[in-house]
Amino acid sequence: METTIIEVRGVKMELDMRTASLQRVDTFKVGDKVKVLKKVASYSDDWESCPGIIVGFDAYRDSPTIIIAYVSSKEVKLLHINSKTKDVEIVMANENDFEALEKANVVDFMNREIQNAELKVEELKYKKDYFLKFFGQYYKPEDVKREA
Repeated sequence: METTIIEVRGVKMELDMRTASLQRVDTFKVGDKVKVLKKVASYSDDWESCPGIIVGFDAYRDSPTIIIAYVSSKEVKLLHINSKTKDVEIVMANENDFEALEKANVVDFMNREIQNAELKVEELKYKKDYFLKFFGQYYKPEDVKREA
């Protein structure tokens, strides 16, 4: 028999080295910087590593979940990780893992996205006004007021 005695926090244990296994145990808390390794697409073998922050934990009885905000392609996304999550792994990040993430670039990207969305809203408002002005004559006045 191939056994070894080890001590963990003052407790001595005898382990059978033929069947002993090593498991990584990580401790995370809200606000921790992490790196998210995720599969780019289910049909490919490409992986992407993204910087993230743990923003919360949901203590569901059957499926406790870690909530992570991460940046992928200058877009902030949320990731929910639990025992059923596939093709995702997280590890603690180092300080220099976030150096490549330029705050100004991400904020500029988001500002452009906001402007594009605002332009889309203005375009839809214009189309609605156009419809009501030129097609509204085919409807009863109360129908047009209700739609405005």
